[in-house]
Amino acid sequence: TFAITIGLVIGGGFLVDWTRNGTSAFIAGLLTSALNMLVPVIIKLLMFIEKHQHEDDRQKSLYLKVTLFRWVNTAITVKFATPLTHLIGVDKTDLIGAINGILISEIFFVPLLGMLDIMGNISKHYFAPRAKTLQQMLLCFKGTAYNIAEKYTDVTKIVFLSYYYCALNPNFLVMGCAALLLRYCTDKFCLMRTWYSAPYIGGSVAQFSRTYFFPFAIVAGIASSAFDWALFNFDRVCKSLDGTFTPGSFLVMLGDDTDMNITVNDNNLYRVCDAENCCQEAPWWSWPPVPDRLQPKSTNFEWMSTEQEDLTRIFGWTSCAAIVIFILLAFSRNLVRLTCSLFKGTYKPDGADQKIDLCNAPGMEGYIPQIRIGFGAVFPAIACDLTGVDVNLIGWNDPQTEFSSTGYNIHNLFHEMPMFHEDEDDNDDDGVYKNFSTVKFWMKDDISNDTLDENRGLA
Repeated sequence: TFAITIGLVIGGGFLVDWTRNGTSAFIAGLLTSALNMLVPVIIKLLMFIEKHQHEDDRQKSLYLKVTLFRWVNTAITVKFATPLTHLIGVDKTDLIGAINGILISEIFFVPLLGMLDIMGNISKHYFAPRAKTLQQMLLCFKGTAYNIAEKYTDVTKIVFLSYYYCALNPNFLVMGCAALLLRYCTDKFCLMRTWYSAPYIGGSVAQFSRTYFFPFAIVAGIASSAFDWALFNFDRVCKSLDGTFTPGSFLVMLGDDTDMNITVNDNNLYRVCDAENCCQEAPWWSWPPVPDRLQPKSTNFEWMSTEQEDLTRIFGWTSCAAIVIFILLAFSRNLVRLTCSLFKGTYKPDGADQKIDLCNAPGMEGYIPQIRIGFGAVFPAIACDLTGVDVNLIGWNDPQTEFSSTGYNIHNLFHEMPMFHEDEDDNDDDGVYKNFSTVKFWMKDDISNDTLDENRGLA
């Protein structure tokens, strides 16, 4: 699946570059936003091939693949496919126009599609009135599916894009802020009104994003800005340190084949480089991006002014410090924890006992193994034996059946596939069937005069 994702990244880059050269950078920006919505759907289908023990592991894998595509497709490919002299121009193929198109579509186009919920409204207002059975009608009101990992990649993509190009146009930071604000409002509306509940996976994906991807987006923006400040003003014009030029008046031919007389008063000699050999075409491995590395005196050509050299030197070493700090903060803790675990226990309890039973906490649900079938069922399929389990802990109920453990049998795979639990050889020593998840429920000892419902526990 990772190799297929790489193929999608390469294919998306070629498609955006072809559209940009054939039409305009703004249209290519809209296409980039469209690919950022369509390709994650393909990646989510590929996730069915992968096998993960926990849902949060699956979400992390999806997060990594979608982030790779969106970051490369949105920011990195666009810059690498742009010639140096077209980074800050105003032509239709210049980079600034492409980034403007991407951010404008992220501000207006993507949130508008989320608010419209086109497929959800078609399902509710067209297919539901024409449903033949009650179950078919209920399926039309399930709500639109969403994925927490995809939502995090959507946010990190905007942060990464804004920081990555902020040196070329600081207005991108303002546009990125507007995109995030509108995304927050639209996602909050959709979460309350149109989306259906996602699986409970805890905060592992959020912590994974905060620890690695958000800081990396900022660090990558700092490193990119250091190179942009060093290579400004992207014109391939270098000043020669050897030789002088005789000032005077000259007849020159302009790009539209017209002649014009110009007067040159500067006696400095300049060189206009070509695309194949230019002192400004610094490779990415020229690190750190400081004047001594990018503009060595041995070349006898320079393009930086004294002020630009000072700023580039500060920015270059700051980017190195930011990378070192990111590596230490992101990875040193896990490395130290791994080293300490070889010599002593590292477990520490998180939180404190609140002296409140699970069943006495309003809105709390137990972990009942369930499988979301998709478009074929209104409710999830239960994957365990519910005998003796309090049904209030399941989290949902079917109004068409009895509100008891036997009423959920129609949704329980344990009773749909008896061939997997009737064989005595499949039982362990405690009589628990290994083919299905095991859920045990115990009533607490009645140590007071309270009702049994107030003294229940789940394990």
